[in-house]
Amino acid sequence: FDSSIRGSSGAVIQGPKFRVVPMKGLARPYGLVFLPDGDMLITERAGKLRWVHKGVLDPEPIAGIPPVLDRSLRGLNDLVLHPNFAQNRLLYFTYYKPVPDSAEEAVATLARARWDGGHTLADVKDIFSAGVRVGGPSAARMVFGRDNKLYLAIGIPIPNRSRNMALATPKDAQDPSSYYGKILRLN
Repeated sequence: FDSSIRGSSGAVIQGPKFRVVPMKGLARPYGLVFLPDGDMLITERAGKLRWVHKGVLDPEPIAGIPPVLDRSLRGLNDLVLHPNFAQNRLLYFTYYKPVPDSAEEAVATLARARWDGGHTLADVKDIFSAGVRVGGPSAARMVFGRDNKLYLAIGIPIPNRSRNMALATPKDAQDPSSYYGKILRLN
């Protein structure tokens, strides 16, 4: 695929060339990272971590992802590799952690794990939680900056019909004491 476009003067601006390859077997993929060897890891919102090895989707999901609440754009979200992944094998992922007393509410959570290249994550640990529950759609994305800090964006939750007044709402974006609707720098 040639991504060339026409600029405002009418001149063709050359873009990168790339190839689109459809892949069967994924259910609602959300996040994707390329591994140092060219393989990929892909998150599926329902809570599965998938491995694409040498261009082929491994049929067996990678075990070790905690339970997620897969509803209204919540679920297993983003995935990033530690800047020194080739040496330490650490990866980070965001997910919406279910709460024990509700089938509709969850908490935005960041976790870290070690992946040895097989079918199981090790040392899975939650390292950040937004604390307040959400009852409607919300999402969490992240990236490592050039300073090796992790930048985590937590979306504002769209209200649902719940009568739970303790849930996060779009107003949280203007509330300095809330993590929702913010970009956080984590050391």
